[in-house]
Amino acid sequence: MPGSSLTVTASCPFGTATTSAPILGANALGFGLNQWAELGDGGQAGGDAAGSGVARTTPAQLLRVFPSPVKQVVSVGAGTGGGANHATIALLDDGTVWSVGGNGFGQLGTGGNSRSQWMQIAGLSGVQQISAGNESVYALLADKTVMAWGDNSFGQLGANVSGGSASTPVQVAGLSNVAQVSSGTQQCFFLLTDGTVRAIGRNTFGAALGDGSSVSQSASPVQVSGLSNVTQIAGFAQGGYAVKSDGTVWSWGSDYAGALGKGTTPVPPQWSASAAVYASSTPVQVQGLSGKTVVQVAGSFAGGVVRTSDGAVYAWGDNTSGFVGDGTTTSRSSATAVSGLTSGVARVTASGNSAYAIKSDGSVIAWGDNSTGQLGTGNTTNATTPVNVSGLSGLPITGFMTNSPSTNRMYLYVGTATVTVDVDAQVPAGTAGAVVAKVTAGSVPVTGAALTLSASNNAQLGASSGSTGASGTYQTTVQLNRWTTPGLVTKVTAASGTSAGSDTFVSLGANALGFGLNQWAELGDGGAAGGDAAGSGVARTTPSQLLRAFPSPVKQVVSVGAGTGGGANHATIALLDDGTVWSVGGNGFGQLGTGGNSRTTWARVTGVSGVQQISAGNESVYALLADKTVMAWGDNSFGQLGANVSGGSASTPVQVAGLSNVAQVSSGTQQCFFLLTDGTVRAIGRNTFGAALGDGSSVSQSASPVQVSGLSNVTQIAGFAQGGYAVKSDGTVWSWGSDYAGALGKGTTPVPPQWSASAAVYASSTPVQVQGLSGKTVVQVAGSFAGGVVRTSDGAVYAWGDNASGFVGDGTTTSRSSATAVSGLTSGVARVTASGNSAYAIKSDGSVIAWGDNSTGQLGTGNTTNATTPVAVSGLSGLPITGFMTNSPSTNRMYLYTAP
Repeated sequence: MPGSSLTVTASCPFGTATTSAPILGANALGFGLNQWAELGDGGQAGGDAAGSGVARTTPAQLLRVFPSPVKQVVSVGAGTGGGANHATIALLDDGTVWSVGGNGFGQLGTGGNSRSQWMQIAGLSGVQQISAGNESVYALLADKTVMAWGDNSFGQLGANVSGGSASTPVQVAGLSNVAQVSSGTQQCFFLLTDGTVRAIGRNTFGAALGDGSSVSQSASPVQVSGLSNVTQIAGFAQGGYAVKSDGTVWSWGSDYAGALGKGTTPVPPQWSASAAVYASSTPVQVQGLSGKTVVQVAGSFAGGVVRTSDGAVYAWGDNTSGFVGDGTTTSRSSATAVSGLTSGVARVTASGNSAYAIKSDGSVIAWGDNSTGQLGTGNTTNATTPVNVSGLSGLPITGFMTNSPSTNRMYLYVGTATVTVDVDAQVPAGTAGAVVAKVTAGSVPVTGAALTLSASNNAQLGASSGSTGASGTYQTTVQLNRWTTPGLVTKVTAASGTSAGSDTFVSLGANALGFGLNQWAELGDGGAAGGDAAGSGVARTTPSQLLRAFPSPVKQVVSVGAGTGGGANHATIALLDDGTVWSVGGNGFGQLGTGGNSRTTWARVTGVSGVQQISAGNESVYALLADKTVMAWGDNSFGQLGANVSGGSASTPVQVAGLSNVAQVSSGTQQCFFLLTDGTVRAIGRNTFGAALGDGSSVSQSASPVQVSGLSNVTQIAGFAQGGYAVKSDGTVWSWGSDYAGALGKGTTPVPPQWSASAAVYASSTPVQVQGLSGKTVVQVAGSFAGGVVRTSDGAVYAWGDNASGFVGDGTTTSRSSATAVSGLTSGVARVTASGNSAYAIKSDGSVIAWGDNSTGQLGTGNTTNATTPVAVSGLSGLPITGFMTNSPSTNRMYLYTAP
């Protein structure tokens, strides 16, 4: 194959030398008209002097000059006149484009003169598909834009061209998101990714562009009227065809000789200067295909040919040379069955007044005009029914020329035995995914081919060897360990003889476990530890792996919903390593960020990407982006999402106005705090007790960020239910907001009570220093519902605040208003976190411990008994825990992250 490598090694008693070189070749054959060396075969079947008019009546291999396999060939030049107008263009697998032949209109794309040798067109790369009109050529690029060159007499190259032609490629202006390009003679059509069609160039008979206008031409793309859900297009000489997703075919342009297939009676004559105009300036449906689902259409000079889903072929239009293939020379204005082709056809094409098909058994047939040998039968006799193309014995033909409606020549592509593998694009870890290996020679399946299979990443195959069946396929399964890293790409390879193929799949997984309250499926584990019906209130008392649904590793999890009430208020949000955000659970305040209703399965939050960190309040969620701005969604009852939100909530992400250079975000319940890169802190939302925002004001709320008073050199922040904490670079901790149950840790004596409607207000509207940490350097703080926990530089842990459930961890249930040592944690702790009235730590040895409230199993101990001193989280044997949920002060659940 072109592009493969040949290695030669020479050895003698004195040493060995090896050299290698790329193989130049041509996996393509041409036949038919050859007026100006445009066939590109270098005269292998006879003389090839420019203008010699030598026809090739059997296929001849093209000159072996290509450094990569030929992917597609198109050809320009109508009829048999104007030798210098005829040229051929080849697209290679490497995305380059080559040309040969006449250059009367610049159609070679290389500048200069006509050529009898192939040459690469400079300035083109990454080309996906090409198409050719009369003297114009088009190239669809990987970015879905189009380049063109050649004749521009009717503006068919677009407004970027000055003059009647372009001898090198220029961009067709006004086009993007192009999925396919197909030419008429002096116009071109473009199928967009949205299923609509555009046209450019000559509006022959006031109809060829299909936009309903009567202009003579357009140098800018216009929309073909009334077409949507189009899956494929094809141009013919003066119009176009489109296949829609419902399997119907539509046509526009000239109807001479019945080219539109719309059932005109009597059939219009061939075009002549004296004939009346037969045309439609907007699409009409091709008739004669009732009950058939068309999957492919091709255009000739004045007609069309289609293949249906059952492998049958129909044609219509000018039949004077036998193009319709029904055994007559009577033109047809509606689709007519091609003789003998009621099934078993794999693909069709057309050019000039000839049609071609590759059958499922790999044979190639043709019918219609053969005046220049373009049927490849060894003669120049027209065929009114399909005949075999000769000279192909032993050659696996994989395709033929398309998108060239005007020419009197044809090209075939030759393949080798090919092994392909198809695996589901995404396979949940721990689940068997289907593997289908297929062996073909061209388009023909190979039965009984021996296969060996292998898979990377220690994936387990259902079978590692086997043989193909009658369809040329062999099926097995592949499965990865359930704890496989999400997003891991695994390759499955199948080999047969010297050929091999492979496919990859992405592992969907979950390197995270959850436990605790689960009122509305918000734990996100899909019921792995019991029933999970919405509102069931099932608690997980031991860690359970989340649903294996993530295409990238979980980086962080946060959760909303305070206490155990209001099931639809509870939800969980996950940030993945790839910067996407996912959510599950209740959606009473739009906290899922996905719009719509509550959900029991994970779904991606659209509209946010490149997310670095997330945080959750009571029913509000915040996402810090790579550009250091913040998006938010959910409850906005107190302006906590910012001034960009109109109404009480936002069900999809919105930007928090007035914020930039944000380094960290951490929520309270109905307010949020933002650490800026300059070491200062901002706050937004509810100013509970006239103190929660920490700016010294007494406003009830703020929908714009305000500065927390007196803080600088801050390295980390954490919200609690009605206020916040900040660690400064000197290792001190500062707090503001509510002081109920000693939440501020400022040493209030006696310790304030838990909040109640009748209690006096205990709060500070500006930051105060947390007491009890003299001589300690704090490196991390976390906030609970009404208290804080810190880790010091020597690995010790201290806590304060509401201790009714044991949150302080000192063996009592007495609340503390200053930092108090957590029992047994004087050293060796690597990180801490808190949520609700529970606290957690990961020790340097990797073990995970917890203490405090366990009313819904959130300590992960297998029961619901509170713990006033640290206890081990159970069910983690063999799992390397690397982190846990942070920035979620209100919830009664916890999440842990595992390493590969």
